Amino acid sequence: MKTELAIISTEYLYDFFSEVLKDVQLDIDYTIYTYSDFDNLAEVYRSIPKRIKGVITSGIFPTRILQESFPNTHRVIATFGNDDAGIYRLFLQLLNQNRELDINRVYADVIDLAGLNLEEYLFGDVGSRNADLLNNTIRGMSLKDLIAAEKKHMNKHLELWQRGQIDISVTRFSSIADTLTAQGLNVYFPYPSKEYIQTVCFQTIQEMHIKEFRSNQPGAIIVSSKDSLSPELLRRTLLRLNTDYQLNASIQPALQGFELLTNRSTIESITETFTTCRIQSFFQKRDITPIYVGYGIGTDLHQTRINAIDANREARQLAGGASSLINEQSELISPLHKGEALVIPRLTTEPINHAAHLSGLSKLTIQKVITALETTADNRITSQELARLLSITQRSANRYLSALQQGGFATVVDQNKGNTMGRPERVYCVTIK
Repeated sequence: MKTELAIISTEYLYDFFSEVLKDVQLDIDYTIYTYSDFDNLAEVYRSIPKRIKGVITSGIFPTRILQESFPNTHRVIATFGNDDAGIYRLFLQLLNQNRELDINRVYADVIDLAGLNLEEYLFGDVGSRNADLLNNTIRGMSLKDLIAAEKKHMNKHLELWQRGQIDISVTRFSSIADTLTAQGLNVYFPYPSKEYIQTVCFQTIQEMHIKEFRSNQPGAIIVSSKDSLSPELLRRTLLRLNTDYQLNASIQPALQGFELLTNRSTIESITETFTTCRIQSFFQKRDITPIYVGYGIGTDLHQTRINAIDANREARQLAGGASSLINEQSELISPLHKGEALVIPRLTTEPINHAAHLSGLSKLTIQKVITALETTADNRITSQELARLLSITQRSANRYLSALQQGGFATVVDQNKGNTMGRPERVYCVTIK
């Protein structure tokens, strides 16, 4: 069965991609979907059949817009874009056509977006940095700015033309090329090479296969509760959850609760890619609280079940009903709520062993504190901040910091008086290395 790809392009590039893709030496089926402008991209993306798991756009801006618009998509979204070879090839053609071409009278947004000077790009040593600079620029742009870039650069082309400052426009935005041409501009587009297009298709297919393999990794969910909650009520609610969310999971009794056997794809869906816990929400709507949810993902069923049990144990140590996840890399992602989960590597290093030995805290607790500290400035933290980040009680956070202080890994460097009449809160500087 051939791999299916969706190509998102503009009418301007439709014929080009149609011809090139016919000659691509890959066993694929593809359909070209066209958009009119960036505002139209999301609508086009939604029209692609769900069975198609790979999407390639005609440029890096459309790709980033779709990634930002659909952050939880299970599709692979890639880009043909404008490779540097294509840009150099275009300017070589222009210089061959006109040996007297004044580079200063060419506006190339494809270079301008990276903040580079065109002459330095073509004849200096900065050209190799174009892709990295461009990617860094685009990664820092909001969805609103990404969509606005199309019209922003179209207006810049037009303004420079109307002022008589340019003779040639080179644009990476194929969606504005026809409009610029209609206004009288001499417009060029740096087409990617056939070899580059074939490489992108091949890499996208590989990524699709890897993603499919990962989505089918075994997954397990342990749901437990306090002794006061009826096991039968817990079982019936899980059966309803299984039906309503179409999990297709097998449910069986487990230590202190029930185990749901499923796969990574289902866990990614029900946790919205490890950022929340829809099982908690399902129980809370039915006033069945507190419950504790441990998600496990592994390379085999044994590792998966062990990870789910360990994750549930971690969840039971958190304040109130809580959820945690341990993945196939043994990373603890916790707590799963409001998109604030910390990714905690379960490492064993000499500094961690040393801190655990002298403080009396577990190695995992040390790693949790280190991960929480990475979100702060200058390794400074209060017990209240630590409690919030780790979703533990402030009493536990105070115990952690006091133990680290006694072990010589934390010192009190300040006090926050706050707005109350109570005791000032200590600010600790923690150093574990």
